Amino acid sequence: IGSGGNHACVLATDGTVGCWGQNSGGQLGNNSTTLSAVPVAIVTTGDLLGKTVASIGVGDYRSCAIDTNSKAYCWGLGPVGNGTSSSKLVPTVVTSASTLNGMNIVQVAPSVSGNCFLNDQNAVYCTAANADGSLGNNTSNASNAPVQVLFTSTFNAPNYRLYANANSATPGSPLAGINSPATLPAYGQEFRVRMGIKTAAQIGGMTLGSDS
Repeated sequence: IGSGGNHACVLATDGTVGCWGQNSGGQLGNNSTTLSAVPVAIVTTGDLLGKTVASIGVGDYRSCAIDTNSKAYCWGLGPVGNGTSSSKLVPTVVTSASTLNGMNIVQVAPSVSGNCFLNDQNAVYCTAANADGSLGNNTSNASNAPVQVLFTSTFNAPNYRLYANANSATPGSPLAGINSPATLPAYGQEFRVRMGIKTAAQIGGMTLGSDS
């Protein structure tokens, strides 16, 4: 189940989705803008035809779903993430007509001004009005198409470490800590350097506030 500022949606075990509450932006996904005090089924005859919903995300004025093929669909007040500013009264695929084309989406988090999408490569893409920098891309420019959030080196940092015993199949004993200089115990001693990209810090999930 997911709840926003003025509506909620629920995902049943058979993959069907029902939403209820305010519907001024089409966030109930039933091809109307009339509020409903009881759950109504989202439209599945368009982009969702033949698809099975695996997860949902709900914000204040928009809702989204991810199917079992990791493709994302959103509806409600625009922008929904398909590259335009148009509102959508029914679920609309966002992973074919925008910067998300070809990506596998694992989580979606709608907010007041846009949506954020987490893909299977640990990258986050967002849409937003962005006057306060809520896109996270070091600009204040609004974007109807999802743009990549620029994380710091905490999430993607090159690393090196020096080891003794370069002739071994294994690197041997560390001569210093990660990203630290080392002094060889003896002149001419062999050593090995291992370098790579830090991937231990993965994005485990997303949640958005009213201006994110």
